[in-house]
Amino acid sequence: MILSSDGSQLTLVTSEADSEVTLFDIATGKESRRVKLPEHQINNLQLSFSTDGHLLAAGIVDKRLKLWDLTSKSSKELATTTKDYSPVKFSQDGRLVSLSENYTVRIWETTTARELSALKVPNSGAFT
Repeated sequence: MILSSDGSQLTLVTSEADSEVTLFDIATGKESRRVKLPEHQINNLQLSFSTDGHLLAAGIVDKRLKLWDLTSKSSKELATTTKDYSPVKFSQDGRLVSLSENYTVRIWETTTARELSALKVPNSGAFT
């Protein structure tokens, strides 16, 4: 479960069998959208809302990083990596930051899905 930073939307994993994430409008309590993930990719799913609540990012176990535009209902896939993606988080300026299992932090431009920079961090055994 994750709440958007503006408090208007809530995401829940509503069907592990169908690999679906459901978004709810907090004001009305009604479902606003369902996002279908690749089959069986719910385990270890990492979600993050952009600060304006218009984008939802998912770090998916199958080595992909997905981005949904909740306003236009479009989606895009950012570049894949040789290791699974895990944590994802939006910065205050709207860029997306991801950390992969090979200890690489990447910064993404969300409008173009382009990687802006990558930083290899030492394996310290604890990184969040």
